[in-house]
Amino acid sequence: MSGPKVINIEMLQKQLERRAQQELQHLRLVLRSLGRVGLNEHELKDFNQRISDLTARIQQLERSKNWVQITHEASAISSFIKSEIDEIARRKQERHELRLRARSNLVRTSHLIRKQCDALGIPCPPNLMDIKLGMSDEQQQQVSADIARTLEDLIARKVADQQSGESQRIKEILSEFVKQNEITSVSSLRQKDKDPRQTKMFQALAQIHTWLPPDRAAFFSERFQRILNEPDSSERLVRLDSLNLELSEERKRLQDVEQARELLENAMVILSPFSDAEVQQIVREIEKELVSPQLKKAEMLIDQSKSLVDKITKEADSRHCRGLVLKALAELGYEIREGMELTWEKDGRVVISKPQDSDYGVEFMMAQGAPSIQARVVAFRDAGSETQTIRQRDKEVEEAWCSDFARMRSSLSDQGFNSKITHAVNPGGLPVKSIGSKQASAGAARTEVRKLKERKL
Repeated sequence: MSGPKVINIEMLQKQLERRAQQELQHLRLVLRSLGRVGLNEHELKDFNQRISDLTARIQQLERSKNWVQITHEASAISSFIKSEIDEIARRKQERHELRLRARSNLVRTSHLIRKQCDALGIPCPPNLMDIKLGMSDEQQQQVSADIARTLEDLIARKVADQQSGESQRIKEILSEFVKQNEITSVSSLRQKDKDPRQTKMFQALAQIHTWLPPDRAAFFSERFQRILNEPDSSERLVRLDSLNLELSEERKRLQDVEQARELLENAMVILSPFSDAEVQQIVREIEKELVSPQLKKAEMLIDQSKSLVDKITKEADSRHCRGLVLKALAELGYEIREGMELTWEKDGRVVISKPQDSDYGVEFMMAQGAPSIQARVVAFRDAGSETQTIRQRDKEVEEAWCSDFARMRSSLSDQGFNSKITHAVNPGGLPVKSIGSKQASAGAARTEVRKLKERKL
């Protein structure tokens, strides 16, 4: 070892493993989110088969322990499924908007029919008197057919009474009604809206129907229904604006809930490689919060998760690194005694030597949670006893240790660690540290180990 050195050791293999575990957890959460989209029977059947195939693939990947491949595949599958979910949600929202617009068209046209019927002094068909936005698709088809038939009957009556102007007006109502029913593109319908408030209203109602519980969505639909049934007036526009404002607030609340859910799920992903008691406690809190996510609490939990994982990772990596360094040194013929790792963890330092060497050892220093190790040759002698001959011998020992140091780094590299020298001193550049006799040093270490074990018991 060419003088004292500081080396940074990166846990490449552990980092890859943790990243792979996080990607697998993210994939599980993405698959779980399918239940919130509300798939129809065809979509559900398709996705159930794919989920079954993906679950088998996940299990196969986990068994392989090919962390790079797991990370790549799990990430790609998650992105694909997420885009599929987004597309399903978009189509579902468009279907809601189309349905809502079609039923609003029925309500609006039924009002015009009632006026015509009143003018003729004839009763309006009963099923056109109270059209509900919440009707079923079958009811919608029936009402649509009844409206078309009633308009044709009214046209025939007007023609028979030689009221050509009125007849033309009803023909226009029928034509507009048919055109509206034939349009199946949401974007085309939005372009026909004369009032931007109407566009905003339909979009908001469609979104909340996609994501809100049915009873809550019905509450807003009924409010809109009452406004639709009112005659055109300034008061009606005020109520429409008021409802639009409430819907904007509801949409903001939905966005906050989704943001909170995303933060909570990210926290679960971050925590997934670990099983410590503290981690399990936060996971339980996250699962409880996921029932009804609140943004402020979600932000707090993800901050706690990041801080805890940072602490656990540093401690675990330091502990793992110390163990592997000691193992590599044992393979090189150094004397590794029971409790050395425990002493190193507590004191931040440990002195190691070969059994046959009573003059020199190597001191390793590594603070808890630190990514770097300091290593230097030490002498088993009393301070102040150095002579020129001893200093020359110190330099030779430092140079000889270089070979073992290189072999130790090679062993760490084989086990997935990347060690980088960040600071080095040439041999003889600093005096070799004297730490007393080897026997005294070893005896003190054994006493400390015994005390540590007694405390743990």
